[in-house]
Amino acid sequence: MYDFSSNKEDGILGRATIKYLSADEINFEIEVATASGCTGLIEGIAKFTNQGVARYSGSECEELTFRFGKNKLDVDEKHCTNHHGIVCHFARTYYKQNN
Repeated sequence: MYDFSSNKEDGILGRATIKYLSADEINFEIEVATASGCTGLIEGIAKFTNQGVARYSGSECEELTFRFGKNKLDVDEKHCTNHHGIVCHFARTYYKQNN
């Protein structure tokens, strides 16, 4: 299992937890929050489409894309607003935490 945290410079706190289920799938949970009270949570199973890139599509979220790099995870999203408020989002870079 891997835990990632986002950079706090923009006032949004974020955490992504990734667990590899197989060589083709990951289980993920992403949480975001702001001091103003915007929160978001999404979890599910993403499938790898090519080396280092996994995709998720599900209820009220058109797509989440996960790009794994050395000690970081880049997440992009399309139309997942129902899972978070308008001023916070899942799309960001999360940095691997030393456990």
